[in-house]
Amino acid sequence: MTTLVTGADIVAAIEQGAKERGVSVHWLARRLSSDPRKWLSQVAIAQRPTPLTIARVEALLADEPLPRAVANNFQLAREERAARHTVAASLPLPDDFQPLDREPCPRCAVRGDIGCSHRGAVRP
Repeated sequence: MTTLVTGADIVAAIEQGAKERGVSVHWLARRLSSDPRKWLSQVAIAQRPTPLTIARVEALLADEPLPRAVANNFQLAREERAARHTVAASLPLPDDFQPLDREPCPRCAVRGDIGCSHRGAVRP
């Protein structure tokens, strides 16, 4: 196998692998991305592909399981928030729990649990 140094090398290796298997380049690259056409065009211009990209392509061409792609920071933050919400939702409430009335004051719109000069704060 050719050493995968640049994006052009990666695309050439995928094209060669597709030719050997008798499938289209996009069909072979579909395991690497949900949009293989765009992924191939972006990788083709890469001067220094990441080690993860090289490892995923090598695994693809060797018919091995692909290393998991790392999620970006936004995806990680969303997953962390969802995990925290799941934990918080599963915590039991105390027996004497009484929710506070948070309806805003009709005159000044201050939240009811904070209170204002018109209504005062709601006490538990």
